[in-house]
Amino acid sequence: MNRDWKQISTKAMDHDSVLLSDPSFDFDTAPDGAVVVPLPGLATSVPPTEFSARSVRRFLWDNRKDRAVTRDRAVIQVERGGEETTIRLGALTHRDAADRLDENHGN
Repeated sequence: MNRDWKQISTKAMDHDSVLLSDPSFDFDTAPDGAVVVPLPGLATSVPPTEFSARSVRRFLWDNRKDRAVTRDRAVIQVERGGEETTIRLGALTHRDAADRLDENHGN
């Protein structure tokens, strides 16, 4: 599965979530009940001054062989904060599935 890392990283500069299999996907038009669940352990933080499309591509490249990246529902999320910007992987899923997962893990 080939991903257009450049298109994904460029879109991540202006959006909080980007679907890796379809970077043009608009999360505002996602079906009712669709949510993005962050995946544990697949995140990095950079100072806001170092956040760039290149840092997003580097994160994707470093994790390219992880099963979470190769899934069709894989999402890259960007959380912009005051002292750091966090780049993490997530998965697009239905709210019911996310709730069951939280219940099973005691969250």
